Amino acid sequence: MKILVTGASGFMGQKLVDELINAGHEIRIFLRHKNKQLTKLSVEVVVGQFNDQICLNKVCQNIDVIYHLAAIRDKWGTPWQEYLEVNVNNTKNLLDAAVKSNVKQFIYISSISVVTPPFDKKYYGQSKKLAEEVVNKFQLSGRINTTIIRPVITYGPNDNGMIYKMILMIKSGKFVIIGNGQNTVHLCYIDDLMQGLLKVLGNSKAYGKTYVLPGPKPIKINDLVLMINRILNKKPNLIHIPLIIAKPIAYVIEKIYRSLNLKNEPIISLNKINTIAVNRSFDYDLTQKELGYEPKFDYQIGLDKTIDSMRKNKLI
Repeated sequence: MKILVTGASGFMGQKLVDELINAGHEIRIFLRHKNKQLTKLSVEVVVGQFNDQICLNKVCQNIDVIYHLAAIRDKWGTPWQEYLEVNVNNTKNLLDAAVKSNVKQFIYISSISVVTPPFDKKYYGQSKKLAEEVVNKFQLSGRINTTIIRPVITYGPNDNGMIYKMILMIKSGKFVIIGNGQNTVHLCYIDDLMQGLLKVLGNSKAYGKTYVLPGPKPIKINDLVLMINRILNKKPNLIHIPLIIAKPIAYVIEKIYRSLNLKNEPIISLNKINTIAVNRSFDYDLTQKELGYEPKFDYQIGLDKTIDSMRKNKLI
């Protein structure tokens, strides 16, 4: 197949491009800025903007399937208008171009933030929800076959997201658990996510469907922190701050950051608390039943590989 991938410079996108190349597909990637690393691959690279409809029409020509990963991540200080433009409007623009070029399938990489409270208070979750609505409208209109994927927090070598930052903080002895640490998080190792993304490719069962792609099972925050400590050969040290104290502190710090117009994310924020201090466990029965998706990497294996990669790259 000839496949277009957007967001190929990101953690998930780069891994997906590698997997698709290994599977023998012909790949075109669409970037907003040049990327030297990606130009070294055996792929066709097109640089352009999502608000340039003529450019999008050209980039979609002769494409069978699109994986749309390009998005603004959940980042402190990003205004709503930017989320709306990049995560929603750009998705619609690309879908319009895909329809004109008779693309067979549009695979939209959304986020579990769409269904995790308080999604209605987070710009990122709101924008992803609106983008899903756009994708579903195109599906219902019969103009194109679409599939929506909702990844959970994903980790692995070359990531710089939540688990990467957690490992760095635990290594430096600065990580503090918000709450009692008995709540669970449901993560996914990058190779398991790739398994799911490849299973929907050209799969008619996946048309018009939305799938959650988590790892095998949730894990308690306390257990996750202890496991990372063991892999780092550090003495286990669990430091907790009660939620009743952490939330007011986060609220005050956010107020200060906003009043001073500081761009860096606070070390503690309400968003971080809502991400890591509540129970997160996701049902993926539909994904298993319809796609045969079976995540293989437990936390011990996934974290071993992640931390080993960080050591090799001298990040820890």
